[in-house]
Amino acid sequence: MKAVYKLMRNNDSHVYLMLSQAPSVQMDMHKYIFAALESGLQPVDEGRYYKVDKSGKAILNVRGKAAASERLMLFSRSGKARRGDAPVQLTFTCERPPVKTSYSTQKNEGFLTQLIEQSTHEHEVCGDFFSGSGMFGKCALSLNRIVYLIETLQATIDDFILPKIQPFIL
Repeated sequence: MKAVYKLMRNNDSHVYLMLSQAPSVQMDMHKYIFAALESGLQPVDEGRYYKVDKSGKAILNVRGKAAASERLMLFSRSGKARRGDAPVQLTFTCERPPVKTSYSTQKNEGFLTQLIEQSTHEHEVCGDFFSGSGMFGKCALSLNRIVYLIETLQATIDDFILPKIQPFIL
């Protein structure tokens, strides 16, 4: 993970961490933050990503309670936000794609498009280092960005990522 942050910090690019607030994964979330800080990235700001269903109601977790929002942290080398193609916003309420027809952690396309637009300009590099659903890659490519996608499971690449990015591959 540290090598990824070092790669991304060669300029003042934005690095976003979407951090689950589930109690069972808090140790891992702290490791990601520490790796970003240890790599020389500085926190800029943070917000929340709230997941709702089509009717606008909060998504329920496995215990039948409203799912916690995800923490969204923005880092850069300078500790300042740079202007992309849209103003920086860090709190979102977005409809979550249905789990039965999408990858289990897939984010809303409009949400990802906005993150990419507010952080980069056309032909700049962005990356998704947990790219299971392929949605980030699809959004980045549709906005004419150069994108690095990292996924460890071949079946996930074949079943989710490639079908979304195939139309952009020459």
